[in-house]
Amino acid sequence: MAIVRIMILLGVTTGMAMVVLWHVRQTVIVGYRIIELDKKRAILEERNRVLAGQIGTLKSPGRILKNLDDMDIKLLPPVPPVEANNNDNVTKVRKVKKTTKVTEATKPKRAARRARTINIAYKSKARKVKKRTRQLNGREGR
Repeated sequence: MAIVRIMILLGVTTGMAMVVLWHVRQTVIVGYRIIELDKKRAILEERNRVLAGQIGTLKSPGRILKNLDDMDIKLLPPVPPVEANNNDNVTKVRKVKKTTKVTEATKPKRAARRARTINIAYKSKARKVKKRTRQLNGREGR
């Protein structure tokens, strides 16, 4: 009977020792993995710094203007600021068009066309503003 107890005690002790060794081995493996990932992180951070520097140089206005000159591209003059109608939050947008010779005969036609275009733009924008207001106030389904 004593031999059986000794064998059981020896088996339990051996099993516990094996579990401890397995746990130590896993800890070492995880430690190596952490070191490997730290090295990768350092490499990626350095690469990120280099790319951020490249972005800065590529975005610089001097470089952009030089590239435009090299490609023989001319810049358009700046567009005037957008005018807002404060009564109904409708915005007028000026379109850049090819200039044509304006004569006394074409002035009324151009004025009428411009008025129609602005009127359509106002109506369209007003509908969008009203719809968005209804959505925000929760009255869309009514």
